[in-house]
Amino acid sequence: MCSAFTCSPATKWSPKNKTARESTQGSTNEECCEPLYCEAYTCSGDSDGDGESTKYYKLKDTNHFKYQGSTDEECCVPKPCSAYETKFPTKFKRKADNDALGSTDAECYEPLMCKDHCCEDKTKVRRPDAAAIQGSTDAECCIAKAKGPAKAKRRQQ
Repeated sequence: MCSAFTCSPATKWSPKNKTARESTQGSTNEECCEPLYCEAYTCSGDSDGDGESTKYYKLKDTNHFKYQGSTDEECCVPKPCSAYETKFPTKFKRKADNDALGSTDAECYEPLMCKDHCCEDKTKVRRPDAAAIQGSTDAECCIAKAKGPAKAKRRQQ
């Protein structure tokens, strides 16, 4: 009876309902189990629940073939961070993890903060709020030096 049969692998086959398992004779997945298809699986990285993952492309069924499975490995194709480029290269540096998956700045990059930038233009100084601002250029991180009281006094004379 199918009740004594174990569906394998469990990621591609699930046992038929209890009544069917107790009343059906069989010794194969096809006789005793229900197939699990990728169309019902959502790849990891779908944080907003729209069915689109930032870390994987979902395998698409065709008219002739339906993908069977219920894991990322069986139903999804990885999106490596190495294939993703930020639109803000002065605000981010690529994470060191070469095997990381993703297609967003947060998954693939570390922020560059103005507090770590030294102004190249000597007529400028780092912004006072540099710890809270992302950037790595003078335009993003620096402001003109304030004129001191001694300079202003000399001009008045």
